[in-house]
Amino acid sequence: MKKSPNGAVSKFGHVRILPITEIRRSPENELVYRPVSASDPDVVRLAESIKKHGIIEPLVISTDGYVLSGHRRHFAAQLAGLDKVPCRVEEVASGDLFFRQRLVEYNQQRVKGVEEIFHEELLRTDPDASYDQLLSERIERAGVDLDGLAVIQLREKKQRPKISKAKIPMLQAIMRVLNENRNFWPLTDRQVHYYLLNDPPLIHASKSDSVYRNHIKSYKALTELLTRARLEGYIPWNAITDTTRPVVIWDVHKNPASFIAKEIDEFLKGYNRDLLQSQPNHIEIIGEKNTIMNVIRPICMKYTIPYSIGRGYCSLDPRNQLVKRFAEGGKENWSS
Repeated sequence: MKKSPNGAVSKFGHVRILPITEIRRSPENELVYRPVSASDPDVVRLAESIKKHGIIEPLVISTDGYVLSGHRRHFAAQLAGLDKVPCRVEEVASGDLFFRQRLVEYNQQRVKGVEEIFHEELLRTDPDASYDQLLSERIERAGVDLDGLAVIQLREKKQRPKISKAKIPMLQAIMRVLNENRNFWPLTDRQVHYYLLNDPPLIHASKSDSVYRNHIKSYKALTELLTRARLEGYIPWNAITDTTRPVVIWDVHKNPASFIAKEIDEFLKGYNRDLLQSQPNHIEIIGEKNTIMNVIRPICMKYTIPYSIGRGYCSLDPRNQLVKRFAEGGKENWSS
């Protein structure tokens, strides 16, 4: 065992204190592992610790100054304002055949995501071929083909007209519908449309012949008024939804720790006991239109009854799924 000038111990030789400007991060590291970021709270905490206590575990670098172990410590040391850092030089250069494999071996103890583990295994099998694959993958994921994209032009904003007094009776009718069906929020424009037909208001208060009807003109007047009412704060945003414009948001995480914490927090929270297990019949609910989905969903959820929306006539795939559920349920009879 030998001690370096700052007291650190290395069992492979001397620990040298080197200028931080002479040390470079290995490009291969960011291909295999997630890039180090100044916005990462763990890196910020590490920088604060280094500022107080210095670097306790020396960096491991190649003979030409590339980091093999300690990319996060190197980055945090820069954030902490260090001019020099303790390093142990490994007898391998960045251009050597086994450099990438050594990089992986020095990172065995770090917490890794599934993608990072996969990349490590690639480098273990065929370093040259896998490096090319990783590089191509990063380029593909980072690149965007602009040829097929529609460009949105930002222009001067257009102000919608305010809701006039003549529209107030119709707005009040809409708000009554929403209040009466609050347990089924969010409602769609189409659902509000059908509810209004039960007690049709005037579209325009001063026009007695403008009674709300089941036609496109009335529906357009409704959707326009719903839009303006939300923009002006008469109707909460969460009261109305548009199921014809689905939005997909991926459940992403900065690191595996946040994912694990979320999974543990939600563990067993989705459990539902099968309340139909003692029923002699296989029970399902089939709705005719999307507009009734919010009405039947709470009831189906309460009794764990499967439901489908047929929209008049179910397509082949939902019917096939119905048959599969019936066969797997082991019940003798069918009820819907």
